[in-house]
Amino acid sequence: MNAQTGTLEQTSSTFNVNSEKGFSQIGAKMDDGTVYAGISPVTGEGLYVAPQPSPEPGYFKWQEAMEYAEELDAHNYSDWRLPTKEEFRVLKTNQYKGALKDLFDKKGNYPTGHYWSSDENFHRDSAYVQKFGDYGSGDFSKACSGYVRAVRTGPALPNLPELPTATTIAP
Repeated sequence: MNAQTGTLEQTSSTFNVNSEKGFSQIGAKMDDGTVYAGISPVTGEGLYVAPQPSPEPGYFKWQEAMEYAEELDAHNYSDWRLPTKEEFRVLKTNQYKGALKDLFDKKGNYPTGHYWSSDENFHRDSAYVQKFGDYGSGDFSKACSGYVRAVRTGPALPNLPELPTATTIAP
């Protein structure tokens, strides 16, 4: 198991799954409606994404995006926030897995393809934004507008049954 991305490592035809820590399939939709995205490199806990109405709740300047995420009460949780730059790396890596594949605009157009992070740059006049699909990321003026994709962390997949320690897949 790669703790950074929460992905399974393959050795010949066996996938090793660490059931002790409760890891399971990335992109799984939880009973509460959230989507499991992997392990947060910031907290070491499960990283969950809040599916939001489509179209998204709208475009926000950075401070408005921070407030929107912090005030979000969705899926029986109120501890939502903007992802960090490190958590966006996990989301970008896993963007095509399971229910995650429908949660991000992958066209990269402004502003629909720009998602705010909680990380500000050194001068605090801009913040990190992540684009999905084949597009990159970078700092973006806080005066511009971008999307919000709120996340939260918690125990890794408490709603799924325990997995076997190894599963053999026929070649």
